[in-house]
Amino acid sequence: MSKEITAIWVTDDVVLITIKHLPRKMGAVAPIFESFASHGINVDLISQTPLSSDESVDLSFSVAEKDLNAALELVAAFRRMQQGVKVDVNPGNTKITLYGEPMRDTPGCAARIFRVLADIGTEVKLITTSEVEVSILIDSQDEDKTIAKFTEVFSCGV
Repeated sequence: MSKEITAIWVTDDVVLITIKHLPRKMGAVAPIFESFASHGINVDLISQTPLSSDESVDLSFSVAEKDLNAALELVAAFRRMQQGVKVDVNPGNTKITLYGEPMRDTPGCAARIFRVLADIGTEVKLITTSEVEVSILIDSQDEDKTIAKFTEVFSCGV
């Protein structure tokens, strides 16, 4: 059994927001997060794609479902200000965070995590990582089987 994952955390009721074709300048990104902050909305799981051939990026992040209505108003306002920007909003997700200090120096952790997900048929909508943490966003319907398998494979509980 594996000991590189020592804890698993679960966050239910998460919304994935993706803003597509965003100008790559931080001057376009900063106002998004400033607006969310000024409305008391916590943003999590931030991921940006590499620069595309049209000099744009896609920016994905998550918020709590309790903030969905306010988030929809904010992204609609932003979309009106930025020509060509498209927004996808996807509720009904669960964030699973796998944590372990040993991950820092253990090759193959990502491989094992993705093998578990592949074996049980759980698709990842968004992933963020650090040296000691992997957070994945999945459809809430897959939560129980995913938690059960992670708990079994990594011998740690939620």
